[in-house]
Amino acid sequence: MILIYEPKDGERRTWDLSEINIRSSEGEDVERVTGREFAEVMVGVRAQDLVAVRAYTWMLLRRDDPALRYTSFDPFIGEILVELSPAEREEIAANLLRDSPEMDDEERANLAEFLKGARGDGPELDAIAAPKGQDQDSASGESPTAG
Repeated sequence: MILIYEPKDGERRTWDLSEINIRSSEGEDVERVTGREFAEVMVGVRAQDLVAVRAYTWMLLRRDDPALRYTSFDPFIGEILVELSPAEREEIAANLLRDSPEMDDEERANLAEFLKGARGDGPELDAIAAPKGQDQDSASGESPTAG
């Protein structure tokens, strides 16, 4: 998951949550301000629960500003976003392709567009969007014998 905090009057901050190491004291602070177990807050972040996302963002911002009080951190709705990381999008796409062999060409194209939101254009995305009978090499425009 990618957490993005972009205040209207400040600097955009982005965190890849898979790379965040959290101290016990940080988790305890989040539990204290939310009244929830930290594991529940983490589930809430994935579900984009307002309290969970606000508390998690506050925890991260306190690393640079230890005096930041939770009650003082009151972002506008829309200033904090939670998105899937490129790796998570690819995993979802791979699972969908594996588990949904009946996926039609339009659904494959929609899946490729979903992935492009995280990665930009690329031959691997064209391969996903290719009609079912077409292999990855021909979808990407590469010859299977090109070296």
